[in-house]
Amino acid sequence: MGGVLLLIGSMLIGVFVTKYGVARFVESCVDFGVAVATWFCKVFGIEANIEGPSSSFDMGVATGVDSERIRRFFVGLVAPENLGAYFGTIGKILLITLPFIWVVLLVGYVVFRLLKMIYLTPNTRHNVDTVPLRIWKKISGYTYGPIKHFVSDYIAFLTQKKVYVFLFVLIWAVAMNIVTVLFELVAKLLLFSTSFDDSLFGTGFVGFVTDIVIFLRYSPKTLLIAAVIVVSSIVRKNEGYRRIENVVAKNEEILEDLPVVTLFVGKMGTGKDLSMTTLALMESVRFRDLAHERLVSNDLKFPYFPWILFETDLKKAIKDHRIFNKYTAKKFAEDKAEVFADNPTKENIYGYDFGRYGYEYDDGLRVQTVWDVLVDYAQLFFIYAFSSSMIIANHAIREDLVLTDVGNFPAWSSDFFSKHSDRERRAFHVCAYIRF
Repeated sequence: MGGVLLLIGSMLIGVFVTKYGVARFVESCVDFGVAVATWFCKVFGIEANIEGPSSSFDMGVATGVDSERIRRFFVGLVAPENLGAYFGTIGKILLITLPFIWVVLLVGYVVFRLLKMIYLTPNTRHNVDTVPLRIWKKISGYTYGPIKHFVSDYIAFLTQKKVYVFLFVLIWAVAMNIVTVLFELVAKLLLFSTSFDDSLFGTGFVGFVTDIVIFLRYSPKTLLIAAVIVVSSIVRKNEGYRRIENVVAKNEEILEDLPVVTLFVGKMGTGKDLSMTTLALMESVRFRDLAHERLVSNDLKFPYFPWILFETDLKKAIKDHRIFNKYTAKKFAEDKAEVFADNPTKENIYGYDFGRYGYEYDDGLRVQTVWDVLVDYAQLFFIYAFSSSMIIANHAIREDLVLTDVGNFPAWSSDFFSKHSDRERRAFHVCAYIRF
């Protein structure tokens, strides 16, 4: 019922409050239909006299723009008598308000010092709410709490009933001229592709500005403010992630140049644990990436081998805990090789036609058989596809990387900063030091 009321309310607002937006939507639909018909007739060589519709309402009334008033405004704005009167009024206001500004500054300074003294005083009343907190709890119990509960429940309802969200967005997109802009853009492009008429760009630009003015005039100011906040937040986050990714790239260069053993020495609080944790996480990603590169290299040695069957067999063995480390992965492939050595048939090598596609690979340095490559492939696949953490440490480190496996080759998402709701948290392995 709540979703239906939301849609009905949105439709009523669109018809009676943003009526020009609805009218422009109807005209854009007609323009789009005319453009499609013109394009169709042009492509198939059909002779037809198709004329576009004329505007059914005054653009000046719809947009609230009066060109004559705008001209008079700018002429009067730069007039000498207007500028003299403006700055004279500013001087009179400053003459009256300057004495009071000193009083406001003095009172503000005193209030600032008092607040600073209050908040810098240590609070020894443990487990006791302050007076402002008690007031806030009492007020929020009747205002903020119920509103938050209602909004949360309604959002959960809309999440389950996505058809209401779609219809709500569609209605407001029509009312706010967003759909109109898209329809008019496609219509102008279709007409230009059939006529190459340069004037379409001029009329299209005027129509675009008109639709944008209608959108800005009739959109709720709170909605525009929220849109600006959301867009600025997205831009801010993207810029922040870009800078952090640059730092990560620099850390990767440092990581490649580090020796086998590295000591972090410094005072307390200088970031030793943070640096070690960062490099450990990055080395875990780098370790899997190197394993993936070698998997691809081995894959290319026998491109006609049914690798997906071997990988599926490895994943099943890992799931059944028959493979749980690098040694057992190697042993798994060697046991398969022994079975093939006793009975060299295609069925014992995953259906691979080794007689046709080859059994050995010569890279100019050494000759490897299919099973030599499969033994290496099994170990590399375990390193790459095993979902457990590869980090051994004596302080807490958690991996939030995402392993995607839909039945083909598994893929890791090694982006430290992307937000996934389905992240699987992986804890590190403890390395305890025993002192004698």
